Amino acid sequence: DVGGAVSSATGETVLIGAGALAHDSAVGITRVALADIAASAGIPAPGGGTLQTLGAFQLDLEAGTDAAPFQFAIPVQVQADDPNAPQPGDEVFFFRRGQVRDETGTLRDTWWLVDNGYVGADGVARTASPPFSGASAGGFYVVSRKPGAKPGEVVEVGLSAGASATFMDYGFSMAGGFAGGGLAGLGTYMNVAGILSTMATPVSVVRWTLGVPDVSNIMLQADPTSGTRVDLGAALPTAQSPYGQTVLPRVTEVKVNTEGKLQFTIDNPNPGKYAGTIVVRALFDDGSPPRDVLSLPGDQSKPIELDPPDGIAIGSVRWQLVRLIPTDQLGGQGVMVHGEPLEFAGNAVQIRPQADMAAVLTRTGITFLREDKAIGETALAQTIGNPNDFGGTYLLGGKTQPIAFSGDISRAYVAGKGVVYVIDTLSFKLIQTIAIPDGKNITSLAAVGSMLLIGEGTTYGGNRLLALDINPGSENYHRNPVSLRVAQLASAPRGIAGMTIGPDGRTLVVSTPKSVNGYRPGAPSGDILVLDLATLNLATGAIAAPIVVSLPGTNSGKAPGIVTATWDADRFLVTSSGDYDHGLGALTIARDANGKATGASLAAITMKQTGTVKKDRLDVQRANGAVLVEREGVEYAIVADDNNAYSDPYYRAMFEAPDFIFNPYGPPIAVGGSASALRVNVGGKLGIVQDPFGKQGAPRYLGATEPLDGYGIGNLS
Repeated sequence: DVGGAVSSATGETVLIGAGALAHDSAVGITRVALADIAASAGIPAPGGGTLQTLGAFQLDLEAGTDAAPFQFAIPVQVQADDPNAPQPGDEVFFFRRGQVRDETGTLRDTWWLVDNGYVGADGVARTASPPFSGASAGGFYVVSRKPGAKPGEVVEVGLSAGASATFMDYGFSMAGGFAGGGLAGLGTYMNVAGILSTMATPVSVVRWTLGVPDVSNIMLQADPTSGTRVDLGAALPTAQSPYGQTVLPRVTEVKVNTEGKLQFTIDNPNPGKYAGTIVVRALFDDGSPPRDVLSLPGDQSKPIELDPPDGIAIGSVRWQLVRLIPTDQLGGQGVMVHGEPLEFAGNAVQIRPQADMAAVLTRTGITFLREDKAIGETALAQTIGNPNDFGGTYLLGGKTQPIAFSGDISRAYVAGKGVVYVIDTLSFKLIQTIAIPDGKNITSLAAVGSMLLIGEGTTYGGNRLLALDINPGSENYHRNPVSLRVAQLASAPRGIAGMTIGPDGRTLVVSTPKSVNGYRPGAPSGDILVLDLATLNLATGAIAAPIVVSLPGTNSGKAPGIVTATWDADRFLVTSSGDYDHGLGALTIARDANGKATGASLAAITMKQTGTVKKDRLDVQRANGAVLVEREGVEYAIVADDNNAYSDPYYRAMFEAPDFIFNPYGPPIAVGGSASALRVNVGGKLGIVQDPFGKQGAPRYLGATEPLDGYGIGNLS
C-alpha cells in the first residue's frame, strides 16, 4: 500500500508506486554484466548488432505480472570516457526477455520492447513511460540505444491490442496496445526511430483471436528523416466469431471397461479452425459447480478412457464433453493475459448401476451380487465385478449393519475401524478411505439423501453417532463429520449396534445393547432409540431428544442389534440375539396429528418350535436380522437365526455324560445323558412369522427352513 524503492549494490533501482502490487511481495534487483547477457538470457541482446547495450539486470518479483507499471533507474555500464558512451539526453529502450507465439502456435524466444527513457547527466538511464505501457513484470531486462540517433527522427508504428509484431532483423517484438489502456492507448503510435537503422525491415504481425491465428508479413519501409507512420496490423483480416462455426463434441457411448475405467466413444467430426481444447466435465445433480477432470486436444476422435477424480463414483455424476475456445490476449508487456474461455457444451450422459444389488462382507473383503435370473421359483444370483479387499486391509471390530448404499447406489460405504471405505459400484474399486477424526470401531452405517450416519460401538465408552456429507458436489464431501448430541448414546456402555432410517427419510431407529450378543440369563436389557433427523442441525450436531422405545418386559431386548425399516415409517423390525426364541420385535411408533413421534413400543414375537422334536431343531434361537415381505395381502417376516449350538438343550444333551447301571452278568448299561438323547440337527435357519405387526390378528410363527448344521445366518437384506 505504501510502495517503495529497491536498489542493488551497484545502483540498479526499481521504484514501485503505492498500490502497484496486488499484495506484499519480496522484490530484488541484480546487475548482469554486459558480457554475460547471452549466457544468462540464452539469446543475444536485441538489435541485431545495430544497438548498443548499456545495461542489464534481473528483476525478481513474487507478484509476477499482477502489478501496475513501475519505473527503473539503471546506471549505464559504459564508462563516461569511452568514445561510445551515451550522452545526457540520449533516448534508450528497455527490453524484457520473453517468448512470442508465432502463427503455428510455437513459442519463440524474443525481447519485448516495454518502455523507453533517457540518460541523465549522472549516467543513469531512467524510464519515461508513458507513452509506453511501462514494465510491470519480473524477468531479465536490457537497456539499449541506437548510436548516432538524431533528435526529430520519426518512425511511428501502431498495433491493435492482442497482436504482436516481431522485427525479424532486430530480434525484438512489440505487443499491441502499447500504452496498456487509458486515453493514451486509443489509437496510439509509438516512435521506434531510435531503434531502426535501415530503410526497410521485415516485420511479422500475428494476432491470435479465440485460438485462431491471423498473420501478416510486411516489409516496413521507414524514412526517419521525413517521418513515417504505419499501422502494422492494417493487413490483418477482420477477426471472425466462433458462433455458428463450432462443432459440438458428443458422447455416443459410455461404459466401464474391464479395468474399471470409464470409457467414452465420441463423435467429433472435423472441428475446423475453432478446435480449441476439449475437457471431460463432471456435472453434479445438485447444481454445484462442475469439475473438469481431463483436458484433450480439440481434434480428439479416439475413445476416451479415464479414472474419475478421487472419491467420485462413476455413477454419481453426469459426464459431458465441452469445447473450450481460448480468449487469452497478448498484453502490452508481451505477457498473455488470461481470459475465461468460451464454452461449447456437447450432450451430457450418465451411467447408473443397476438395481437388485447386494453385498457380502467378510473380514478380508466385499463381494457384490445381483439377481440374475429365475428358474421356477428359485432366484439365482451372480457375482458382479471383482471382490475388493480394501487395499489388503483386514477388518477389525464387531459389525452389525456395516454396509450402506448411497441413494443413487453409485457408492457402497463399508464400516472399518476408525475409517469408512468407499466402493464404486460400477468399477468396484476402492475410491476413497475416509478417516474419521478420533475414530473408533464402526459397527453400523445408514445413508439418506446427502448424509451418511456412522455409528461407533466399543466396550470402553465415548462412542458417537456421526453425520457425514456424501453429496459429491459439496465442498464438505466426505469431510468433517459432525457428532450428534444425544446423551443416551454418549452414555451407552457398548455404543451403537444397529440402525436404520425409515422410508420417510427422517425417522432414525438406533439400538444400543448393554451386554454382549447371545443369551445371557440376567443380562440387562438394552435401549432402542427413535430420533427425528428433521430436527438435526448439521452445523452443531444438535438434535431433538430421542424417544426411548418401551420394551415388553425385563426379559426382552437383552442385546438389540439389527434394525430393519419397512415400507411404513411407523413400523420397524428389531432383532435381539440375547432373547432366546423370542428375539424378533415389532416396533411401532405413535405420532400426533402433525406427524411428530410421541411414543414407541416393541412387541416381542415367540419363535419356539411347537410339537414333538423329531430330528431338526426349528426354533429361531438367536434372531439376527429380519426382512418384511408381502404375499397375497399378508405380511411375513423372514428372520435369520445366528444359531449357537451349545445354547440348545437338545444339542447339549447329545454330549452329556450318561449314568451307568452295572450288570453282574454283562457290560455296564448307559442310561440318561447322551445315551438317551435324541439325535437332532442344530444350526442357522430362516424362520417365518406371519403378520408380525398383528394387522390381521396375533403374529404367528409358522416354522423354519432346515438347520444349517454348524452354521449361523448373520444378516439378511
